[in-house]
Amino acid sequence: MKRKMKSIVIFIMFIAGLLTACQSEKSWQISGEWKEGEGRAVYLMQQVGDTLLPVDSALVRNGKYRMTGNLERMDRYILRVGNFRRTLFLDNQPIVGYFAPSKYDTTIMALTVRGSREQEMLILSEDYIMSRIMCAAFGVGKVELAKYDASMVPVVDSNLDLHTTAMFLTEMLQTEYPFADLLRQYESLSPEVKASWMGQELAEKIEAEKRIRVGGTAAAIELADPEGRIRKLSDLRGKCVIIDFWASWCGPCRRKFPELKALYADYRDAGLEVFGVSLDDKKEAWTKAVADLQLPWMHVSSLKGWECPVAKTYKVTGIPKMYLLDKEGVIVGVDLSEQELREKLDVLLKNK
Repeated sequence: MKRKMKSIVIFIMFIAGLLTACQSEKSWQISGEWKEGEGRAVYLMQQVGDTLLPVDSALVRNGKYRMTGNLERMDRYILRVGNFRRTLFLDNQPIVGYFAPSKYDTTIMALTVRGSREQEMLILSEDYIMSRIMCAAFGVGKVELAKYDASMVPVVDSNLDLHTTAMFLTEMLQTEYPFADLLRQYESLSPEVKASWMGQELAEKIEAEKRIRVGGTAAAIELADPEGRIRKLSDLRGKCVIIDFWASWCGPCRRKFPELKALYADYRDAGLEVFGVSLDDKKEAWTKAVADLQLPWMHVSSLKGWECPVAKTYKVTGIPKMYLLDKEGVIVGVDLSEQELREKLDVLLKNK
């Protein structure tokens, strides 16, 4: 009987220990020093839309602070210490926030955080993105930016087991980061990262991105023509199609129309169609431009200007913007010159 009771006690202790371990795996901890902040509060915050919402706080005692809590989901948060802020990745590893000389100016102190490899990757990727923004602001060209983006490929390759890598790749979908490398790296992410909300979000965005990248099947378009009839891009399957995003008020768009009209005249009988998507928000201006410029192809518009859902799907941030599709609806070129379009069409339509 005693032996049986002893076995039960051991079993209960084992279960209790297992539950404690599971609970500890789902907790987070942030600590640090702020010698000048005695009695003041340190905040953990999260960005929700345009608003920073407090998640937790702690008072500084004897120059130190500490916060703990249950980890409901790993995510990006912001640590605010006085007027200083620093992004951090909340996981089940302890995070330390402290002040150290700024990497940009060693004469001033900056808030720094130290934690797991996830934290290190977050800091690296955010510093990289900020540097990239600065390069773009100072007029660094697309070719140079593409080289800069490519320099991150080996860094990502060595961190494919991290959730923050999935977050970084999601942000890189908006840049010239090599898409082929991004696809390969997504496929190489660890099963745990792929199954996380960060991995699932990346997968969804990749699928959407494929529909507007060379090699992907173009995203569906269903919009009204000037007579109010719904026109579908898919109805043109079997023909090569140029999707042309434009607007009546766009000077560069108008200047390109003569060469586009010449191209259409030369290749229409061979199987070329143009699908014009206007970003106008006034029907009269749109239809007047079509008539005045004598544009002889199919025209559609949501009449929502830059809020056009199709423009958002195709991530159109400037016009004119053109996509060339083959007969199966696969994107084979983006923003090609007239000569490049002719060379592509000669092959696709077998004119030569």
